[in-house]
Formats: sequence, C-alpha cells, structure tokens
Amino acid sequence: MQPPAMPEDGHTTRVTTGEGASPPASGKDSSILEAIWDDEDTRAFYECLPDLRAFVPAVLLGEADPKANEISMKMQEQHTEPAPESDQDQQAAQDAAEVSSDSGALQEGKGIDKGKDKEEKDKEKIKDSDKEKGKEKDADKKGENEKEKSKGQEGTNLEALLQRLPGCVSRDLIDQLTVEFCYLNSKSNRKKLVRGLFNVPRTSLELLPYYSRMVATLSTCMKDVSSMLLQMLEEEFNFLINKKDQMNIETKIRNIRFIGELCKFKIAPAGLVFSCLKACLDDFTHHNIDVACNLLETCGRFLYRSPETTIRMANMLEILMRLKNVKNLDPRHSTLVENAYYLCKPPERSARVAKVRPPLHQYIRKLLFSDLDKTTIEHVLRQLRKLPWSDCEPYLLKCFMKVYKGKYGQIHLIASLTAGLSRYHDEFAVAVVDEVLEEIRVGLELNDYGMQQRRIAHMRFLGELYNYEHVDSSVIFDTLYLILVFGHGTPEQDSLDPPEDCFRIRMVTTLLETCGHYFDRGSSKRKLDRFLVHFQRYILSKGALPLDIEFDLQDLFAELRPNMTRYSSIEEANAAVIELEEHEHSVSADKANNEKYSDSENSSRRTTSNANSVNGKSIGNGTEENGRVHEDIGTVIVIRGVAV
Repeated sequence: MQPPAMPEDGHTTRVTTGEGASPPASGKDSSILEAIWDDEDTRAFYECLPDLRAFVPAVLLGEADPKANEISMKMQEQHTEPAPESDQDQQAAQDAAEVSSDSGALQEGKGIDKGKDKEEKDKEKIKDSDKEKGKEKDADKKGENEKEKSKGQEGTNLEALLQRLPGCVSRDLIDQLTVEFCYLNSKSNRKKLVRGLFNVPRTSLELLPYYSRMVATLSTCMKDVSSMLLQMLEEEFNFLINKKDQMNIETKIRNIRFIGELCKFKIAPAGLVFSCLKACLDDFTHHNIDVACNLLETCGRFLYRSPETTIRMANMLEILMRLKNVKNLDPRHSTLVENAYYLCKPPERSARVAKVRPPLHQYIRKLLFSDLDKTTIEHVLRQLRKLPWSDCEPYLLKCFMKVYKGKYGQIHLIASLTAGLSRYHDEFAVAVVDEVLEEIRVGLELNDYGMQQRRIAHMRFLGELYNYEHVDSSVIFDTLYLILVFGHGTPEQDSLDPPEDCFRIRMVTTLLETCGHYFDRGSSKRKLDRFLVHFQRYILSKGALPLDIEFDLQDLFAELRPNMTRYSSIEEANAAVIELEEHEHSVSADKANNEKYSDSENSSRRTTSNANSVNGKSIGNGTEENGRVHEDIGTVIVIRGVAV
C-alpha cells in the first residue's frame, strides 16, 4: 500500500538548479509573478549568449571534430573484427612450417650463399635507417624551436588581449574579445585570463557585467574558467569578511558585485549567494551592511523574481528589515537598507486603470498625437473641421494645450493648425492664446520642477503662434519682461526665482530662438535691443551659469545680435540699463515738449485767426491793401463763424 500524497507547504525553502527543476509553490499565482528582467534588452544581455562553436573551430575549443570521431570509431571496428581470421592464418602457417621442416634440410647448402647476401643488405639498411633518424632529430629540433616561437607570439597576443579588457564596455566588444581569446585557447592562457578578470580595478564596477558575460560565454566550452574564477572569488570573500579596516571596503564591494553578476548569468549558484548574504546578516555591522546591500542591489531582484529562489529571498529580506529596525543604524546605512529592500521587493500598488475615453475623443487624440506630420497636416485640418464643433471644442482646446505630450519638433504643426482653424473659428484661436499665456503665468507662480518640460513646450508654442502671425510682437515682449520681473520685490522672491535657479533663462532663450529672428527691423528691433540689455543684467545676477545654458546663450546672441557687446559684470549691466533709461527719458521728454509746443502754436493760430481787423488792418493771414482786407478761405470761414 502506497503512502498518501501529502500537500506541499507553500513556505518550504528550495534552491534548485538545472532545467528539470520544477518551481515550488511560492504562495503566488504563476500568472501574477513578475517578469525576471525589466526589459527585453536586459534579458537579451543575460540570456542570449553567442555560440562559440559557430565562430571558432572545434579543435581550438578543445573538442574533437565529430566527423573525425566517427572515422576513428569505424577504423577501430575494422581492426577488431578480422582478429579471429588472423588466428586461423597463424595456425595454418604453423602447420605448413612443420610439413616443410623435413624438406628444408636438403636446401641448407643453397641457403648459406643466400644468407651472406642478406647480411650485406641488412648492413646497408641499418646505415640508411641511421641517416633517416638523424634527419628526424633535426626536424624535431626545428619543430621545437617553432613551437617556442609560437608560444612567445601567443603570449604577446594574450597580453594585448588582456590590456583591451578594460575598454570592453559594450556587449559587442566583449563578445568579439571572447571569440578572439578562443584562438589563443590553452590551459595556461585560461589561467592568465581568469587572473586578469579577477584583478578588475575596484573602482571600475561598470566592467563587472561584461566580464561576467565573457565568463558565461566561455563556460559553454571551457568549464574550468568559471570554476576557477568562482573559487577565487569565494576565497577572497571568506578572507575579507572579517576585515574591518576602511581600506578594504571597495574591494569587498567589487567582490560581492562580481558574484552577483555571475549569479544573474547562472554561473554562480544561488546557494553561494545566500551563504554570502547570511554571513553578512549574522554580523550586521560596519562593512557587512554595505556588502549585503550591494549584493541585493546586484542580484536581489533576480533571485526574488526567480520561482526557484523567491521564498528564500523573501525570508532573507524579512530578516534584513528586522535587523534594520532592531539595530540603531546611522542614517546612511538605514537608507542603504531601505533602498536595497524596496529595489528587490517594491511596495505593492494597485494596477493603474486605463482611462476610458469616448470614441470621438480617441479620434481627436489619434489625429493630433499620431497622424500629424508635415505631409498630413492638411488632412488633419480637414478632419478637425468636420467635427461637431460645439461638442468637441472644449476637448480640442485641452488637447492643443497638451503639446508637451507630443513630439517637441511638431509643436509648430499645432500652431499651424491653430492658425488654420482661426479662419473658421476665431474664438477658438483666441482661447488657445489665452490658455498659453495663462499656463506660462501659472508656471511662474508655482515654479514646480516637474513642470519644466511643460513650461518649455508652452514657450515654444507661443513663439510658433507669433511665427504664424497669430499674436502680436507686443505679446511676446510683455511675456519676456514678465519672465524677468515676476515675483521680484515680494516676500516669495526666493521661492519663485531662487538665486541659483536658471530655468527662466532657458525659457527666454527658447522663446527667442523660436521667433527672435523676426525682430530685425523697425520698432521690434529697438524693442529687442532694449530687452537684451535687461536680459544681460538678469543673467549676471545669477552668478556662474551651467555650461549648457552658457552655450545656449552664446548661440542665441550669435544668431540674433552678433555685434552686441556682452557685459562681464553686474556693474556694467546696471550702468548700461541706467544709460538706456536716461536716453529713453530724454527722448520721451523731448517728444512731450514737441507735442506741447505744437499744441500751443495751433491754439495761438486759432486765436489770431479769430481776431477782427483793427483800423483797417487784419492779423494773421490778412494783408492791408487800399483799405481792403484780403483773407484766405480758412479765415473767411472763421470770420463767418464768428459773425454768425
């Protein structure tokens, strides 16, 4: 009678390796298990290894050619089968020798003469064989010399290959180097390669994934490479685990990360990783905290998401958090532990529910965010005009304001659509301009870092609206000055425009790069010159600028005003602004005086023309001639008016 099948405990810890291992009951539904790798590129890097047998001959990989093996097997079979026939031949020869022994005595006399001839021939053969042996010795010496030379060349080639290892920072480079090593394959060279991989610089942690990929690729044909490297890493870990001096921290991190990368290639067994992690958790102090966290950051998520090790890794993570809560860790170690824990086991969140949109709204989004390009803009405009405008106008305006969700290079197409729709729906185009200006002001009021991409897109949109003659230049310059002065002189100045924040400079450069090249004549040219002086003062008030913003400013001034002087200090900029304001004040005062003088002159002309002639003389346009007054048409009209 067979014993009954007992139910398997879901919390049983199992660590299995190999293709035939069945995943344990992990307490999770298999359909809910997360993918082991975050993306397809990562999966390809760790799982899709090159097949060395397709690039390198089997002889160089230490494997015999399968055809040669078949031929050798056939030859052995042929040699073993005719063995009994040869025995029969030997017996027949013995019988024949016995029969002919009697007759052989009769021919001894004749055989003596023949024996002498044979002895002479044998001596000649011995001499020839001695000469051939001498030639073979010479050939062997030459072959040994050639082998020594080839070994020297292989040594130099291997040294050059090892020197190229630190430069292999991509998958293609490390795969190419792996294939090249196969042509230098030997036991001594494999040992040198393992030593070179083991001695990776402790500060070059970015090389560890590529070195591990090389080991994983070679292990398909050369099993001793991975075993030697793992043995060296394990011995180094056991040696360093008890070292507490600060000098060994980088070496410890390099060692444990190397083991973690090899684990993701399934070269290092999971048992080795868990034993290293347990050794750190048993003495959860000092450098062991850093080592444990680095191990979890390297391969913790891989082990947690693998069905064979998810239970044991979950238990280890629980122990880690218990130790963190019990021990009084410093803030740095506490942050390290939390980051490592949540990297392996992210907090559970509800699945994001997709927004359900009406079919008409989906069609509008498809037109604007998918179909719109230079070749289809006319088609999109025709389709938008066919929409039921009263129902779709609010949502269409909302989509137009989400230009930051589309491609940055297609913002001018949205502006072109706005200008095209303005011919048929003028109120919609006005609403677009109002919304853009409102969004710019809201961005200045909030100064949220997460809205920067959105604010840059709206500045580009405003500039494109000017390019399509949908807004006036006064709107552009009002917006530029608003960006410079908004929030200054208020208690919220430091929060709205911090001294080290240069984002407003980027906003101005974006707007001027979009439409500034049109301000090259007339009053708009003078307005831009005036603004650039104020803009330079604002730039100098920020102190040292990041290089990318400085380069953008250089390109901007080179494009708009290549001959304009760039001020090097805030004092020069202030003096230039004061001089500019004084000049504008004097010009405005002269203009006011001229207007006042012209008004007074016109009023005096009116009073003189209204006056009557006295003693036969007229004042103004009248002239006295023989007691008669001659006036022009205007004077007559005025006089008529006065008389009436």
